[in-house]
Amino acid sequence: MKRLHFLVKRVPILKALTYSCFRFFRFSFWRFRKGYYSIDLPPQNLLVHLETVLKTLPVGQSKLSVTEVGCNSGALLFSLAKKFPSISFLGLDLQASAINQGTTRVKELGIRNLEFLATDVRNYPFSKPVDVLVTSATLIYLKSDELMRFFEKAIKSVGKVIVLNEIMSRTPTVYRSHFFAHPYKEILKDPIFDGFSVDIHSARHPPWDTDEHEGAIITLTRKG
Repeated sequence: MKRLHFLVKRVPILKALTYSCFRFFRFSFWRFRKGYYSIDLPPQNLLVHLETVLKTLPVGQSKLSVTEVGCNSGALLFSLAKKFPSISFLGLDLQASAINQGTTRVKELGIRNLEFLATDVRNYPFSKPVDVLVTSATLIYLKSDELMRFFEKAIKSVGKVIVLNEIMSRTPTVYRSHFFAHPYKEILKDPIFDGFSVDIHSARHPPWDTDEHEGAIITLTRKG
């Protein structure tokens, strides 16, 4: 087993093949798994942070809107929708069964400011404006080029704040495992983010923290 692990890490073809297999099975798992399974995420820290963000947003004539990309069955959104009934929430996720579960629960609880949509974020057009965009351990499934295409589409539709609760590489390059830890400190230097102020702080979630990567809550606030 140790010899196989050494070969996979040292032989480029084996490393690339192993990486491709992990990526294929990971997407298949998220797309086709049945039912809801809890994931080792730090929702409490993110929930508290989002509550603070939403409380500070100015309330205009139009209803504020929040979209979460990779919402699973909506645990975070249900908490926010109950606390902020005047805000409209939308949850997007690749897994149809999770979306169906969230939609069923919305009807059971009679929540009117929360909706769900099953979609692949890589193909979602972001054609409608949204005030706040949220991700949580979602962008770790996107390759570097997919991530930049996501940002190029998403930031055009976001009017106020983007909150990323993600695993971040500690180096200027992407860390690749069965997920991607992107180097957000480098990525956010791209000119497409010039219209946003950036704040990065720890997600305070030990399972995400290693020598290679760390959990981070990244807040992009549109200037002006």
